Amino acid sequence: MCARQQGDMCSPNARCDEAKELHCQKDGDNHTGICKCEQQLENKVLRSVFTCTAQVQNPCLVDGVLYKDGEQFQPDCARTCTCQNGFYGCVTKCPQESKPPSSAACLNPQLLPVVGKCCKEWTCLKMEASEAGGSLLDGTRGLESEALILQRPLWCE
Repeated sequence: MCARQQGDMCSPNARCDEAKELHCQKDGDNHTGICKCEQQLENKVLRSVFTCTAQVQNPCLVDGVLYKDGEQFQPDCARTCTCQNGFYGCVTKCPQESKPPSSAACLNPQLLPVVGKCCKEWTCLKMEASEAGGSLLDGTRGLESEALILQRPLWCE
């Protein structure tokens, strides 16, 4: 595992990059904190209560908007990003979009937008009996619509 960098979350298992003089500034009584630089510590003795800033704090320019070093922003409803010294990284708020349902549980899975929601959702589209070889859908009852969310075998009832 790589050492955590300036502004990253840290813990006893996710240590800061001490080669860059970064140390974990703990958040209250928690075992987690944020990696901070050591050069500008207000209190070098009590490392659990220090505050510091990087010597160089380059902002990020994203789509014409300037974000400060360490600032979090949302370029769209599906991502949260953080500026770190001129570069930015993003995490998805829609992780389910990258994991389609298994083909055994869902026929023809498709990722579709949902009205009023940011994240797309997987939908199981109904197959015609001819596409399924004439027997795959025999003995099952599903929702009577173009978008099947759930199919249940008749023997489950």
